[in-house]
Amino acid sequence: MTQIGTNPHGTRVLQKMIDYLNSEDLILSFISILKPNVLNLMKDINGNHIIQKFINLIDISYSKFIFEIITENIMDISTHKHGCCVLQKCIDIAKYPSRDLMLENLYNNSFDLITDQYGNYVIQYLLSLCDVEYNRKLINNFLRDIVYLSKQKYSSNVIEKVKKFNTVF
Repeated sequence: MTQIGTNPHGTRVLQKMIDYLNSEDLILSFISILKPNVLNLMKDINGNHIIQKFINLIDISYSKFIFEIITENIMDISTHKHGCCVLQKCIDIAKYPSRDLMLENLYNNSFDLITDQYGNYVIQYLLSLCDVEYNRKLINNFLRDIVYLSKQKYSSNVIEKVKKFNTVF
């Protein structure tokens, strides 16, 4: 699946297949092929669209394995150009407890993410969700280093976002 899914033409074929997954048997068969390839597909310019189509089109109950893979590989996915985009879509779609586990792992790694080229986009995205309690918790996690973070290339974008949302420290 990785060879097909990472090909510009193959990814379209697999995305079209998802349109026709209209029974539990077909969905489970597709999942059995997809599961060992999820991480590679998430981090590919073409393959990430397969994962996004799956989570958007197929009932959320079938996406739990994707959320688990993200939770187990949160730093690898969050700090990847395409992985961070898939992660944001998954946060939008996931429900408790999957969503909370992803958010907790992001919180635990927030300092490393805020200073990363792609991870800072994930932190900005989390702030844009406007969950006051979570934002306060997240900001307090890096508040002690605000001067340092304000001067860094990637983290300064997050600090600007905090100010833009008038988030109270």
